[in-house]
Amino acid sequence: MPVRQALTDGKRILGLHSRAAVNNNHPAAMESLALRILNHMLYERRKAPRVRVNLRARWEGALHQDTATITDLSRLGCFVLSGGAVQVKELIWLEIRLPKGDPIQLWAEVVDSAREIGFAVKFNSTSPADSERLAKYVDSVLALEAKEKR
Repeated sequence: MPVRQALTDGKRILGLHSRAAVNNNHPAAMESLALRILNHMLYERRKAPRVRVNLRARWEGALHQDTATITDLSRLGCFVLSGGAVQVKELIWLEIRLPKGDPIQLWAEVVDSAREIGFAVKFNSTSPADSERLAKYVDSVLALEAKEKR
């Protein structure tokens, strides 16, 4: 496949809209785009379906604690919308309020952080009951989304 076509396809995959740099064959822009595509392919960590949610939460890390909103959730991790400061690889305690029942409590490792916006975590451990409730909740949201698409 020609390089230009591969980069154009990569932009489409990444959801990028400006094709000017690739169309004009601008070397610096093409290199930057190629690095972003490679990074996306190598480091995309999602191994489970994710659902868009709006769930209240609170968390405690080594140096900070705060309230938060969970905006993206799977059985294996989530995105925590919060202004609190965390470090990648930091272990945090997370409590998520599902729509029904008591909150679920999990230990999670920070895998990515966007300063003053929030951070992504992968779940490390929780009780079997909370793990089951989380899985059922994610599955129910996925089923609802599939039904709405029909």
